[in-house]
Amino acid sequence: MLHSQSEPQPRVTRQPPRRRPLNVTPGQVGERLREAIRTLAALPDRERRFIYAKQASWPETLRDPLEVWINAIEAVRKGTGGPAFEALRPGRPIPSGEEIDRMDEALDWLTWLDHRELRIVTLRAFDFSWVTIGDRCSRVSRTTAERWHGAAVKKIHGHLRRGDSIEIKPRAADAALRQRRLVRKPRGQ
Repeated sequence: MLHSQSEPQPRVTRQPPRRRPLNVTPGQVGERLREAIRTLAALPDRERRFIYAKQASWPETLRDPLEVWINAIEAVRKGTGGPAFEALRPGRPIPSGEEIDRMDEALDWLTWLDHRELRIVTLRAFDFSWVTIGDRCSRVSRTTAERWHGAAVKKIHGHLRRGDSIEIKPRAADAALRQRRLVRKPRGQ
């Protein structure tokens, strides 16, 4: 039966799609967050070359491990072994495609955290001690920082168990800017 023009159409409200609940433990959530934050830090920053121009024309750094070892061994033979082994430090690790996919999923989870929780999770991902994290977050004790970190991980774990969708909330500054664009003053006033 077709609706006539006089009958009101039923209003359909759209709800965000629900995700399938993930069966993970809080420990696994913490490890995924740690891996995601470290993977993000390992990705190259392509814009940095525009910010920091080349200051000197040094020769290119050696990336081939065989050449680095050969240069280090020759430096040891010459008696200058100290600085030669500095070149043996590994470079920035290059994340694989699977790591980047897992990073994308886990970084979405961070939208459920507030600023303090995000800072604590990030600092812990880089192996900062609980004392340092407590000092950097409102000068709290080590145990309080540990509890806040555990609460943040459990908060994400709860969202994942329920299958909650990720909502990207507009910032207040964006809303104010949008409002100002909508209400423009006429020119000449």
